[in-house]
Amino acid sequence: MTSRERILTALSHKETDIVPFAWGFGINYPAKKALAEYMNKDMTELGKILGTFSDICEVVPKYIGPDDRNKRFPDGSYVDKWGVTRSPVQNAIFC
Repeated sequence: MTSRERILTALSHKETDIVPFAWGFGINYPAKKALAEYMNKDMTELGKILGTFSDICEVVPKYIGPDDRNKRFPDGSYVDKWGVTRSPVQNAIFC
């Protein structure tokens, strides 16, 4: 099945060949950054690689709101569309 067929079949409550999957549902920023370092890739390259394994893609329209919103910072924090600054956190360390 193609990704599109898989998603439409799942939304119709029918059985798919495999469970529809998207990386965005489970990999947080610190884990993604660690994976990029392990694979010796930058975050953009890693996103392209992970996107090939995902059945669900994100569609984001161009932002046209205030200029002080949707800013990203090198530490992974960002200001969202509501003006709230958000920072990545690591909840647990697994060995």
